Amino acid sequence: MGEFLVFIVGIKVDYRQMRRGRRALLIVAGCVLLACAVWVVWPGQKEPEYQGKKLSEWLYLYVVTHGADEGAAAAVREIGTNGLPWLMRGISIEPGKWRQVVAKLPGPFNRVAWFKDGLMERAEAVGGFRILRYVASP
Repeated sequence: MGEFLVFIVGIKVDYRQMRRGRRALLIVAGCVLLACAVWVVWPGQKEPEYQGKKLSEWLYLYVVTHGADEGAAAAVREIGTNGLPWLMRGISIEPGKWRQVVAKLPGPFNRVAWFKDGLMERAEAVGGFRILRYVASP
């Protein structure tokens, strides 16, 4: 095969050198894939819990019951200022650019944009700030 390439193209190819380059490229690609996998799987900061339920679960209960669930409010108060990073993250969620574009489409197409637009997360965060009131103020 190598002689054929030399005859047609006029370039002599060193296949051993190509194999080394290909091997190095595969090793670099494998390392990049491994680094991406570790970054995706690596656990982030743990969400605060009270009685086995996460802060987001307590806030969901509080919002769904329109503030009538005193147990959820008490749990959020018990978690206290440890939940502030999650409340700040929840209140700053905004729909992505693609959702804003899809929302302008007519009819049933725009329903996709509102499936998970961050509205519930923002409502939960506002509920959390309502529960904590002055404890959460700067």
